[in-house]
Amino acid sequence: MIDLSQYEQKVLSQHGEDGITLQLFKLLGTTNRYYLELGASATEGCTNIFWNKNWKGLVIDAQHITNVPSVSIVITKENINGVLQSQQVPHQPDFCSIDLDYNTYWIWEALEYRPRVLCIEYNGFFAPEVEAIVRYNPNKSWDGGSYFGASLLSLHKLARRRNYSLVYCENSGTNAYFVLDECIKDLQFVNINNIQLLWKPLCWANDNIWCVH
Repeated sequence: MIDLSQYEQKVLSQHGEDGITLQLFKLLGTTNRYYLELGASATEGCTNIFWNKNWKGLVIDAQHITNVPSVSIVITKENINGVLQSQQVPHQPDFCSIDLDYNTYWIWEALEYRPRVLCIEYNGFFAPEVEAIVRYNPNKSWDGGSYFGASLLSLHKLARRRNYSLVYCENSGTNAYFVLDECIKDLQFVNINNIQLLWKPLCWANDNIWCVH
């Protein structure tokens, strides 16, 4: 059984995503070595670790980014596929990260592209048995509170409809990893698709202002 928890490593990512992502591709192999980063300003996701390993890719974020190939635009469910098409993004990139703080669920639901591995932010305020999704608002951004994104269960249900399996949630309770079912083949991940056991509570330590367990 594959236990991804031992591979968490923070090199340039916000939490332990670098180690998990690289280990997944050691197990799954790569195809086009293309990454797609939606949000995160190329500083919190995995773009930098890929860039240093000679992957190709694209960051799309509302902020202007200069150190990697990027498009500066507010991502909505209405424009995401058109933007990716205009940038000639492959239909099935090896990796995609979605970290948009507020409309994350709706962007993934609208996404016509099918990355082999998806790292997506979930709202760890909500317990694993809770379904919760923010109301879509293309003009809304995160206000620093607990109302953002979607619960892990809601994302998991969307994933199953799209033929993805939940393989891991990193220890900060921020990001979940989904892999296309067709890519998993004979690999056996510990607690795959088990929401209760994979879910982690959100714990943000921001100058010790608050911490949720």
